[in-house]
Amino acid sequence: MARLIPFYDEQRNLMLGLIPFGRQEALRVLDLGCGPGLMAARLLTEFPRSELTVFDLTAEIRRSAWRFESFGLAIRG
Repeated sequence: MARLIPFYDEQRNLMLGLIPFGRQEALRVLDLGCGPGLMAARLLTEFPRSELTVFDLTAEIRRSAWRFESFGLAIRG
């Protein structure tokens, strides 16, 4: 993604920096149009107690759902 989108890492860092909660708070997050789930995985890394729901209309998210297994999440297709 970093090769396709200029300043991709900077954008993700900025978005995470704008979240006005502590890293150990239990957030409930809905990610609409999550694509391959890169931002969702980063959010779970930064906020490990979060509950995350991701949604995308494409099959791409199902192919990349393995990304969330390391967080112990149940994947529903």
